[in-house]
Amino acid sequence: MEVDRIFALQQANRKRLRESTAAERINKLSRIKTAIEKRLVELNAAVYQDLRRPEPEVLLSEVYPVVTEIRHARRHLEDWLKPISVPSPLVLFNARSEVRYEPKGVVLIIAPWNFPFQLSVAPLVSALAAGNAAIIKPSELAPRTAAFTRSLLSELFDENEVAVVEGDHRVAQSLVRQPFDHIFFTGSPRVGREVMAAAATQLASVTLELGGKSPVIVDSSADIGDAAHKILWGKCFNAGQSCVAPDYVLVPKDLEPRFIELARDALERRYGPVDSLAENPDYGRIVNEHHFRRVKRLVDAALQDGARIEAGGIFREEDCFISPTLLSDVLPSSDIMREEIFGPVLPILTYETREQAITLVNSLPRPLALYVFGKNPRVVEGLLGEIGAGGSVVNDVVVHFSNPHLPFGGFNHSGIGKSHGYFGFKAFSHERGVMHQPKRSLARLLYPPYRRSVRKLIHLIVRFF
Repeated sequence: MEVDRIFALQQANRKRLRESTAAERINKLSRIKTAIEKRLVELNAAVYQDLRRPEPEVLLSEVYPVVTEIRHARRHLEDWLKPISVPSPLVLFNARSEVRYEPKGVVLIIAPWNFPFQLSVAPLVSALAAGNAAIIKPSELAPRTAAFTRSLLSELFDENEVAVVEGDHRVAQSLVRQPFDHIFFTGSPRVGREVMAAAATQLASVTLELGGKSPVIVDSSADIGDAAHKILWGKCFNAGQSCVAPDYVLVPKDLEPRFIELARDALERRYGPVDSLAENPDYGRIVNEHHFRRVKRLVDAALQDGARIEAGGIFREEDCFISPTLLSDVLPSSDIMREEIFGPVLPILTYETREQAITLVNSLPRPLALYVFGKNPRVVEGLLGEIGAGGSVVNDVVVHFSNPHLPFGGFNHSGIGKSHGYFGFKAFSHERGVMHQPKRSLARLLYPPYRRSVRKLIHLIVRFF
């Protein structure tokens, strides 16, 4: 089988890659960056054909994060690869201890369709920086971008170092049965469980970036206009098909009318009248009919439960168009509050006390992101402390994804492990502890036979050292 052949090639090449220098790895990353810059027009066309994404969104979400990762890794890789000296306990005072970062070996990257290029290549940057061979399985739901990714990388690397394997879920199932040293998966919690179960049979480590319902809490101290505009930008980017998109918003009950008014204004300013938004080239589409119907089903069920459409609500199945839609009077028990929406629909819920907001958010699985808007530091810190999340942004949304100095990843239901920058490098590295012990060490005093003096020394060590 093709998968078996490529995996065997990469296994045979792992020793050479393990011994590669920082300069050699940096050169590989530079070649990727140069190739992307030369083929930007092709990349834009591929993503547009798959997702109807406008060029500025492609540049911001598919290109910028990748080249930022490359720049960051190139700047810091030599330092990351240096052994880190760590202390030794007093009883081993003349020992020298250090932590070394070594490549895990052969890794698998399973990418989703919503950011099909970035979420294939950004993890690859970390994998190559760490010295691994990698197989990438792009999503079959973004076939043009998958083909572009394969074309780009096959010109830069031999299969024994980097290979892109296209296909559907059966190909993915075939891949996860291989004894990879690490699997990096981005997708839904349901499939993430399957990937983790398959990895467990090989005792492979995993990074799972999953998602979930990322809430926004708007405090009464917030600038409501600023909050509305930023939240709607984050919700409409890629038509809401982002794992860090604001999923729902909680606003103080007395501020709900003002927030809705300002949210409508934000939509008009960004995209013009809702009735003509379908013709706006700055707004994307839902990836396919299946996901279109799923989002529509959630909205229809919420309306049956008593929710109201405050803006938008236009669905056009022939081209998978869903207008940005604001919903009020949404019941916490509605399906739309139990499933990740992954579309341009924003439920607006109200609260009278912050404890009510905290209780609602904490009743759901821990989200990938928590967004808090407010000017009162005590309130903001209280919300961050009371609600667990993979990451958080105060007075903005989504933007933390673009900072390579921050760890990015989920927490329990929203994921396992971290990526980006040094944290991505660590995810694809084995942290190896090494101790250098001199010939004459104190530890020899603890060897048997356990005479009275030795026993006394051991008791002293256990008690005081």
